[in-house]
Amino acid sequence: MSHVPAEAVAAELLKAGKAVTRAQIAAATGRTIHSARKWTYEVQDFPEPLPAAYRTAESKFPAGEVANWYSNNPRSRDEPGPHRHPARAAAKALPDTDARVSVKELADALNVSASAIDQYVRLYTSETTDDPFPSKGRDRKRSLSEVRDWLLRAESRARKPGRRPDRDDLDLTPRQRQALEAVKAYKARGGEVTAGWLAGEFGVSLGVAYRLLQKIRGLY
Repeated sequence: MSHVPAEAVAAELLKAGKAVTRAQIAAATGRTIHSARKWTYEVQDFPEPLPAAYRTAESKFPAGEVANWYSNNPRSRDEPGPHRHPARAAAKALPDTDARVSVKELADALNVSASAIDQYVRLYTSETTDDPFPSKGRDRKRSLSEVRDWLLRAESRARKPGRRPDRDDLDLTPRQRQALEAVKAYKARGGEVTAGWLAGEFGVSLGVAYRLLQKIRGLY
């Protein structure tokens, strides 16, 4: 699959300055702003946003670190196309086979990351849909044909109403709920809640702390 060369992306990012926005990342990589947002919010090893003192209201990211991340992550360089779901597109090309595959083998066959497979497993359970993601057998592998057929049924699959199983009644993950309770307790003691405080309390970076506070804003 063709892609935007890493060297060209690095040149575009560095040309934009030492700090770049999501829009500039999208433009340099040839991806949509939606893809850039998913990278910054969902990809664990994506560079953290710069501290507030070094940016305006819009988050900015270190251009050099973003260029290095892009260069070291081949899957991020897939050429954008009409498919919003690359796994579904890849599934159409898979043969009908008796093969049983591990998570890594399945991810490679579908041209996605192993974490994407884990997300299917977590989100599409018997609690959330009448058509859950195929389960592992005793050999800890899945039928490749069953996964292919499951992906191709996606157009008609309906999710059951209600929150995702890893969320609470406020639509918070366990970590976000923990942050909320810590913030409430700290405020009750008269403390001033900042990203710096939360970062120290949880042992996370400023960027992660900032995103946690953004998610629970208005709840404390």
